Amino acid sequence: MNRMNQNDSPDTFGNNTLQFIDTYKKILEKCFQVHISSIKFIGGGSYRVFEVDNLIFKFTHEGPANFLEREKDTCELLKEKLSISIPYFIYFSDTCPSFKGAVGGYKKLEGESLYKISTCNKMKTAHQIGQCLSELHAVPLNEEFSHQRARRELLEFYKRIQKNAFHLLNKTEQQWTASLFENFLEDNKNWRFFPVFVHGDFDSSNILYHPDKGVCGIIDFEEAGPGDPAWDFCTFLDEYGPDFLHIILHSYNNDKVTDHLFLDRISFHAKRIIFCELLYGIEYNQPEHTKHGLIRLKKAIENQITGGWLYQQHR
Repeated sequence: MNRMNQNDSPDTFGNNTLQFIDTYKKILEKCFQVHISSIKFIGGGSYRVFEVDNLIFKFTHEGPANFLEREKDTCELLKEKLSISIPYFIYFSDTCPSFKGAVGGYKKLEGESLYKISTCNKMKTAHQIGQCLSELHAVPLNEEFSHQRARRELLEFYKRIQKNAFHLLNKTEQQWTASLFENFLEDNKNWRFFPVFVHGDFDSSNILYHPDKGVCGIIDFEEAGPGDPAWDFCTFLDEYGPDFLHIILHSYNNDKVTDHLFLDRISFHAKRIIFCELLYGIEYNQPEHTKHGLIRLKKAIENQITGGWLYQQHR
């Protein structure tokens, strides 16, 4: 539900960057017999991600292949159901020599991540996002969804906040956080939503934008599957504010999910995901994210637009 899963970890390589990149270059050459003229590390998190010529390759953190294989299968499932471009894996292996995890690769899609775009037609962009979500949420579910499990996972997330973050919050912030989570968890009406096929991490970093075409692609489907449709809207309230969100909703077509509590759930999850960054900073010793998460929390308490993650502040 919108970052971070337990396999996420920061990648810092310091002076060993060139050696690190060369190691992964050799793995690809040996595993897939590809000729590589250029390779660039472009991100860490759920995976280590490299741009290799005109391809994108993802490496798991030498652990189970589940997330990457799930993403590959999800993209295959969605390929014929969405009109927008998404990754299609042409390389995949969980038996590469000298690497214990899984590796997958697909052709790089057109466009830049939306969060990098300083100016865009917001009306058009929001309209296109609403259309994309209409298509995605209409995809038939390929597995069952458990409201009870989702409720239990949210409770565990709240307990992590209490254990790891409360000591950084003042009394007002602690009370606000407790009220936010406890009221939502205890109200049964919040757990009667109609589940749909969601992206699960749908923010401006995973939306590709072209200056002429507008929204032209969606990436990073490792968390996709059955869920609350509100999960796929909440980041836009954080990043762009209520006016942008309302344009998206106006262009969104799914009568089954827009119940009278829909906006309330979007509002809750927009606040919840602030704590994803805060916990990430605390649990992975990334003080800049801890500081930024606390700033976003103060803005939320004051009913201001909180913005996205720290790396999304480049706009």
